[in-house]
Amino acid sequence: MLSDHDYQPCARKSSLKGFLKAFKGKGELQALLQELRETQTQLLQLQPVLKHAVYALPVRYLPLVLCSNPARSGVSYLRWRNLDNNRSGSAALEEILTKPDTSPALRKALLAIERQRQVLNMQLAVVTFMRRRIGQLTDVDLDFSLK
Repeated sequence: MLSDHDYQPCARKSSLKGFLKAFKGKGELQALLQELRETQTQLLQLQPVLKHAVYALPVRYLPLVLCSNPARSGVSYLRWRNLDNNRSGSAALEEILTKPDTSPALRKALLAIERQRQVLNMQLAVVTFMRRRIGQLTDVDLDFSLK
């Protein structure tokens, strides 16, 4: 499972203070863009940590696996896959969670992994969106001066 320690490299370098300010030029935007690239790389490095955590839990005995699927943005997001039929594992996950014979420990472990998967995917989506938008701004010759 992911811990605060796993996020330390991202948290140390990333700060909303660097984003919520008046940008005085293209150079500042490019610096923020570089910081976002580094943050995205660090977040992507957390994916294998979460995928390997699945094997340490009782989840490893289920026909589910966490895998990375690339999106149109070029970034890979974690998804559940159903090993029985190689389809999306979301339905299988929900079925396992709602079965009355699923142990409370297994249900708790699955919900914890699912929560962390969703949070990590959301963090990647936000950083990817910001990179795309700021990248568009740095590609355009913007004049920030008030003439």
